[in-house]
Amino acid sequence: MNQNNKENWERNVGRFILETGAIELNLLQLYWNISLDGSYDVAIKEESLPRKIRRVRKKVNVSDICLDLKKEVLDVLKRCSDLVHIRNLVAHNPLKMDFFLDDAGMPQYEPIIRSLRNGEIHLKEEDLNKAISAAQNIVARMSDIIPDDRLWSWREA
Repeated sequence: MNQNNKENWERNVGRFILETGAIELNLLQLYWNISLDGSYDVAIKEESLPRKIRRVRKKVNVSDICLDLKKEVLDVLKRCSDLVHIRNLVAHNPLKMDFFLDDAGMPQYEPIIRSLRNGEIHLKEEDLNKAISAAQNIVARMSDIIPDDRLWSWREA
């Protein structure tokens, strides 16, 4: 693998991990904002990302947030869930060179992240770029949904 290729992967893996970290922070903020009754559980900070998403989803489902906003938040949470397996693949597996034969039978190679548990699961650079874009969109949407100035307008009258 050439140095440019490795540096692109390093930069993109870092971007993706930072974006998923921002998603986790926004999940905590969303949970905090919904839990205005004082039931905020500090233990949520210790939970895995999938458990945080489930806990926030449960809290949203029983909250008195207006229906339109509730649907929007649940949609964002679904999109967060869709990224969890990619985040885990990126965070817990190495970048490797994948060797294969192209349609003409010529040997080719491509850097990928391949699961150590299941070699069939892998992530190519273009997949990682799509995941970065999806994570950035989620972060932007969550930032629109949960700003402090909308906190009290969430409740249905």
